[in-house]
Formats: sequence, structure tokens, C-alpha cells
Amino acid sequence: MATCSGSKAIDLRDRAILLIAAGGRRSEVATVRHSQISVADPIKLRPADPVSPTVRRVRIALGRPKATTAGQGALVFAAGPAAVAFHEWMQAANITSGPIFKEVRKDGSIGANSLTPQSVNLILN
Repeated sequence: MATCSGSKAIDLRDRAILLIAAGGRRSEVATVRHSQISVADPIKLRPADPVSPTVRRVRIALGRPKATTAGQGALVFAAGPAAVAFHEWMQAANITSGPIFKEVRKDGSIGANSLTPQSVNLILN
């Protein structure tokens, strides 16, 4: 995480991937599209505490992984820092449709193409 703690586009994208990717396979993370994302109701940090602060959540529909049967889809919920990192990347990259995790060029500009599963693997390792 220390290598992606900055505010450059590549840092924002990689931080979001690191915090989100635990919920899915690399191929699923690489191909996430805007249409698969929705804002979920915030949750309390301490559910038993009535005055506990809430944290934002994002729901990501990953589709049907190999281990599920037809009609089932995997849902991943990102909360707290993961949801914040995800939101910061989407805002910085001005993502309103299409792929979420896009290439970031050497000059810092954001391309239109989604990352490959191999690229996600390099970020995670």
C-alpha cells in the first residue's frame, strides 16, 4: 500500500484495486464495468452502538464466477477505506460508463482500455 499512497491517477487506481481485489478473481476485477457498480447503504462502524459513525459502501456485481451455478452472481461489498479509494479513483478518472480499471499511461493520462488480468496480477504482487 505504501507504493500507491500518492495522489497521482496510477496511485488512486492501484490503491482501489488493492483494496477491492480480495473479493474477486483477477479476471473479474480487470473487467468490472460501471454498470456493475452501485452505491449501497452506509453501515455503522460498530453495529451495536446506536451513535456509531457510518461508513460508505459500494456494491460490485462480479457476474458468475466459475464456482457458482447458472443464474447466481457474486456480489462484493467494499466499505470504509476500500469504498473511499474506489470512489476517489472513479472521480479522478471521470468514469461514468465502461470499464472501471483503465490503463494509466506514462504521462499520467487515463486510457479507454480496461486492464488485463495480467496487469491486475502485477499490481497485486
